[in-house]
Amino acid sequence: MRIWHCEKIAESTAFSKFQTMFLETIDAGFATSAHWDTIKSKLDTIEVVYTTTPAGEVIIAVAFEHYRQLNEGCVTFVFVDPAHRTHAFERYRLLTFKFCKKILKLRGVVQIASWINVDNVKSLKIAERRGWVQETIKMVMKL
Repeated sequence: MRIWHCEKIAESTAFSKFQTMFLETIDAGFATSAHWDTIKSKLDTIEVVYTTTPAGEVIIAVAFEHYRQLNEGCVTFVFVDPAHRTHAFERYRLLTFKFCKKILKLRGVVQIASWINVDNVKSLKIAERRGWVQETIKMVMKL
């Protein structure tokens, strides 16, 4: 396995898999097309760290942003290819995220944020086990 970093996700070999996985997240109800529109508008600022098989297949990715003014990082999206969602690949997911954190830490970032849909119980539990702490709840009103 190899871990890669690209400062512009749209220029990475992970981008097509990123698009596919994000659209599946929308289909599952954990994101909306408005989220996708926001991501498309920021393709020059979203970075990605991703892991590939020896054959070059993207299996794990962490898309993130660095908000220099706030000195904060923000995880935009994390995915693991469905064919590789086994315990055997958990180590690679952790290494991929660790690499992402190292990049941000070297830039002086002291905090990383992430938005997880409140209905995505599995992702919330994983995040809590990894040391993430819930800080706020976003409230919205449909007009």
